Amino acid sequence: MATHVVINARTRKVSASLEAPGEGTIIFAVDLAGDTWHDFCYFADKARDYENVGAFAQRNRYLRSAVSNLFSHLDAVVSDVYEMLPGYVASGSLSLKSKMFAIKDDAKRSHKINLPYINIDLKLIRDIISHPSITKVRPGQSYDTLAYDSTDVYGTDIKDVYTVSSQLDHWLNSVCQLYGYERFYDTEKLCRDFAKSLASTIGEPEPDINPQLF
Repeated sequence: MATHVVINARTRKVSASLEAPGEGTIIFAVDLAGDTWHDFCYFADKARDYENVGAFAQRNRYLRSAVSNLFSHLDAVVSDVYEMLPGYVASGSLSLKSKMFAIKDDAKRSHKINLPYINIDLKLIRDIISHPSITKVRPGQSYDTLAYDSTDVYGTDIKDVYTVSSQLDHWLNSVCQLYGYERFYDTEKLCRDFAKSLASTIGEPEPDINPQLF
C-alpha cells in the first residue's frame, strides 16, 4: 500500500491516506478553483474543433462541460473575493450576480476603480445543464420575458462562450489584482516545497520527487 499526501493549495490544509493504492509516498497538490478554468479552456477548444468538422454530438458534449467549468471557476473566485470585502457577512443565499455587484460597488467606493458590468446570462445555460428539468427566465428587451429550457443548451454558440469567457477573464484578473487574490496556484511548486520541508524536518536528504499533477 502507498501513502498519499494531499495538499489543498488554497487553504494549505494537508491530509493523508495510509492505505492508498500503489507503493511508496505520493504527494499531491490540488487547486479545484484554478483547475476549473483550465478545464474550461480545454473543453471549449475541443468543442470548437468538433464543430469545425461537423461532429455536433461531440461538440455539444464538450460545450456543456466548458460552460459548467467556466461558471464554477467564476463562482469560486467571486465567492472568495466577496468574503474579503469590508463588513462581509456570511449569507448562503446571495446569488453570484449579487456578489459580483457587491465587489463592483466596493471597488468603486474603496479603491476608486470602475469595474465593467459583465453580462452573465450564459449562466442560465449552466444552471439548466446542472438541473435539466428546470426552466430559467430573464427579462427581454421590450418588457417581455425570455424563457430557456434544456433545448436551448444545444443552441449555445461557441463564439458567444469565447466572448463571455474573455470578458470574465479580464474582469477576474482586474479583481484579483485589486484585492490581492491569487487566482491560480503553482501546485507542482507546492509539492516540491512540502517535500523539501518535510525532509528537512526529519533530517533526511532532499528528496528527488516527481509531483503528481491533476
